Amino acid sequence: MIKKSMFILIFVLLSFQSYAQDIVDVKEIKLDYYANNRDSLLQYAENKQMIPAFEKPTLIALSHYPELKGVKIIFVRKSLKMTAKSLPKWTALFQSRKNRVYKIYINNNPEKLKGALLEDVPFDAQIGLIGHELGHIADYSRKGVFGLIAMGFQYCFVSGRSKIEKRVDKITIAHHLGWQLYNFDDFVFNRSKVSKSYKEYKSKVYYKPQELLLLIGKK
Repeated sequence: MIKKSMFILIFVLLSFQSYAQDIVDVKEIKLDYYANNRDSLLQYAENKQMIPAFEKPTLIALSHYPELKGVKIIFVRKSLKMTAKSLPKWTALFQSRKNRVYKIYINNNPEKLKGALLEDVPFDAQIGLIGHELGHIADYSRKGVFGLIAMGFQYCFVSGRSKIEKRVDKITIAHHLGWQLYNFDDFVFNRSKVSKSYKEYKSKVYYKPQELLLLIGKK
């Protein structure tokens, strides 16, 4: 029995080590990465309803979150003021963590949008934005019902929102998508047509591009 337990432990450790070696920080993930790894990426489609236009960056981002492999996530187009947002489905308040359903909303209304439309963002930066939203879901999945309620209350205030978003930025970096997140922010601040007021808001709530670079360097 002890030998069997030791064998299982060694197998788990070797599997984790293999994953750590396979998933590394890459400054830019190009479109051909999907074509070259399509078969292995499709395993992350389990329990996911994806938006066809963003299936490729979504699967690549999901591959960096193996802990979300069996989690039910629905991607939805919706009119928003931001590029995207993530929330647990309201039924999460009455369900166990393993049965929760999460939704990631992607903006489809350029007139209402204050940020950048995801389809206008470079491929690598799309992965970064989706990776950030998956970071929210990873964060939600660690919390019980009262933790979710407390987070919802905290998000109503700019200071609380900033703590949550910066924590999720760090989660994204820890999942080896720091460069993709940086490339998204760099695009928004330096190459997009978003308003000055939105850039000021983003600077208050999220890490600035240069701050992300420092966090990536410390990782």
